[in-house]
Amino acid sequence: MTKRKKGLTAEMKKEAERQIWAQSRLIDYDTVNYRIHDLVDMFNPRQEADDDDGEDDDGDLEKRVLFVGPDYRRKNVWSDKDRSAFIESLLLDLPAPFLIFGQLEERLIEIVDGVQRIRALDAFVNDNLALRGLTKLTALNNFHFSDLDETTKRKFRCKFLRIALLSEKVRLETRLDFAGRLNKSGRKVRCS
Repeated sequence: MTKRKKGLTAEMKKEAERQIWAQSRLIDYDTVNYRIHDLVDMFNPRQEADDDDGEDDDGDLEKRVLFVGPDYRRKNVWSDKDRSAFIESLLLDLPAPFLIFGQLEERLIEIVDGVQRIRALDAFVNDNLALRGLTKLTALNNFHFSDLDETTKRKFRCKFLRIALLSEKVRLETRLDFAGRLNKSGRKVRCS
């Protein structure tokens, strides 16, 4: 526990409040919901590998507008077991943490936070992930998405995830700072 700083003046407190007000005004966002199938349809993993010019290789940018910008590019750090645990959580209808996206242009959105979750969804729905290490839905170990029954697949694809969508007004340096704060540590939460 840190000691409380003594001798804070009224002027110091006023300056602290001014900073909070000024800095919080740099973040302008809306909360939106997207279905999993929309997120997967919008995601273009090929753009991660390219030093892209903003155009989809198929010329179909209108369909695929969600990408990982070069400033946020993170390696695939989740193992198949980590990705499977996230998918299992969604199948169990557990609430998922917010994804953070940045609106760049009308049809172009970059992932600020949530790259690993989007990659997991993309891999699973496109049959590039066999579920592994599930602890609650153990009967689904080794299942691909196509192995699920139609009702379960439809329910999964139609599940909504919450997004904090940063407006175009939010500057790159603010988005980078935000992303850095959210990704400070890969430490796992431990039960006490």
